[in-house]
Amino acid sequence: MLILRSGALPFCNCRSFFNITALTLESRFFSWQEQAIPHPTSFHPPSLALLESWVLRVRRSHRSTLMLFAGGGGTSSSPNIRRSIRDACESGGNDTAIWNGNGRYQKLCEIVDCSNGICEHDPIRYMKPMLQASFCLQPPGDTPARRSAFDGIIAGCIPVFFEDQSARMQYRWHLPNEAFDEFSVTIPKEEVVYKGLSIVEVLMGIPRGEVRRMREKVMELIPRVMYRKHGSSLGLRTKKDAFDVAIEGTLNRIQSRLRT
Repeated sequence: MLILRSGALPFCNCRSFFNITALTLESRFFSWQEQAIPHPTSFHPPSLALLESWVLRVRRSHRSTLMLFAGGGGTSSSPNIRRSIRDACESGGNDTAIWNGNGRYQKLCEIVDCSNGICEHDPIRYMKPMLQASFCLQPPGDTPARRSAFDGIIAGCIPVFFEDQSARMQYRWHLPNEAFDEFSVTIPKEEVVYKGLSIVEVLMGIPRGEVRRMREKVMELIPRVMYRKHGSSLGLRTKKDAFDVAIEGTLNRIQSRLRT
């Protein structure tokens, strides 16, 4: 087993590495050796009490914004999903929607500008708005997958993906494929960019009871996508974190190959 960054992947094509399992933050769809694991977030609890306290805060958080996008891009003149998101937010971001679980949305859309890496060492900049949003938009950028998807899950914000390669085909061990639609929304980017499908209308069309159930499913994923702090309490170690799930998946893959 190897844990690699994407820049170190070419040697996996060598014959001597055909039987390895490479754990990467983002896998290439054509490489059977690679398995994507969640991007590390800023949340590394040292104890079960802190994890449970955080989940309680997530559950009680007042969701006053329908959808949120934390990231950069979308300013070019050529059609792309990030530009479509910015256009939708700028044209109706301050309108009041009709409901959320506890009342009316104060905003339909919010953008947290993370251009030029300004959010890398400032998690409060995006985590606080994520705690206040029902849906977090996860459009592909230079690559399909995003760390923001896992930041959003930690905040209990339902992820909205625009292509399967962003998560469904990447993180099968940590984000169960058979239940993927129970905790996320998928809107094909082509429908938005070229056919004018409204992201706001799609999300507003989800019944509020379903939104509550989806958020509960998202919160169930929090332990699976976080990396607990080194030396954490025995109680917390009873919960499988992202590393535990990755090791378990790797061992299962090895056993499967040995049986064939």
